[in-house]
Amino acid sequence: MHARTIGTASASARERAALGATAQDRDTPRYRHLAATFRGMAAAVDAPLSLAAEADLARVVAALARPGPFLAYTHGDPAPGNYLNRSPGETYMPDTGDRAGFIGALV
Repeated sequence: MHARTIGTASASARERAALGATAQDRDTPRYRHLAATFRGMAAAVDAPLSLAAEADLARVVAALARPGPFLAYTHGDPAPGNYLNRSPGETYMPDTGDRAGFIGALV
């Protein structure tokens, strides 16, 4: 599913806008939250991040927020319980929730 949607984010955004949907801006806030969580975990074990580690973390967040050629429609929550096998060869994803959208497919 992901590979077939690479390169279609702009068309999808236009279609969503025509239907009255707002823009999807999920990546940057999500990845900033991951960075904050990482910092909190480091602090919890008394291992504050060095300036170099902070710079690396900022680069990781930027790369995740702007996935370049890997921007694809992604389920967002690929847990085993979120799939239902209806028949041989047919898989249905009943629970995409609010996490689905165009995000980095490598995450």
